[in-house]
Amino acid sequence: MELTRVSNMKIVERMAITLSIIGFLLKVSIITGANEILMIGLTCLGLVYLILSFALFNKIPVMGIFKRSSYSSTGFGRLYGAIGIGITLWITVTAILFKILNLTGANEMLIIGNTYLALVLFAALLIFFAKNNRMDSYYKNIFTKGIFVLTIGVALYFLPPYTLVKLFHRDNPKYIELWIKTCENPKDLQAWKEFEDYKNGKK
Repeated sequence: MELTRVSNMKIVERMAITLSIIGFLLKVSIITGANEILMIGLTCLGLVYLILSFALFNKIPVMGIFKRSSYSSTGFGRLYGAIGIGITLWITVTAILFKILNLTGANEMLIIGNTYLALVLFAALLIFFAKNNRMDSYYKNIFTKGIFVLTIGVALYFLPPYTLVKLFHRDNPKYIELWIKTCENPKDLQAWKEFEDYKNGKK
């Protein structure tokens, strides 16, 4: 029964991850509605980490969140640690969404998210060796999820700037041409107007 309750805590996370993967595959396939599905999936995933990380990493069931007895075997250190990793995961997941959707500020968010996530993982590693040195489910989840998200975040940051736009809009050379023109001439208001007019006209 307890195992079922614990797994129920992860159901929203797994659904959000699945939705995000589906949205990304649809976007790569240039199918209408991909952006919306991807946005819902990654937004939900980020909110799970932001709001429920203290319960997710400490295996506290949903129905036990407001029960004091659920925290009897969980120290404050693990609660605060889970909240810390949850916040950094939320920032990085949101930055990944911005990068894939080519939104303003994506690279800046990736720098912040990747940096803080790396620092939190390093701190968790130090604490692990100093106090525990036993790979239980708490540390396994932190390192697995943290390293996975960090790897994606770093890869997207160092990805050549035109790669994703060329991939997601390979059926529309004009869009790619105008977007590259705005990137090469960021202060050219006419280039931006031409790009925005074309983009809005497509919609």
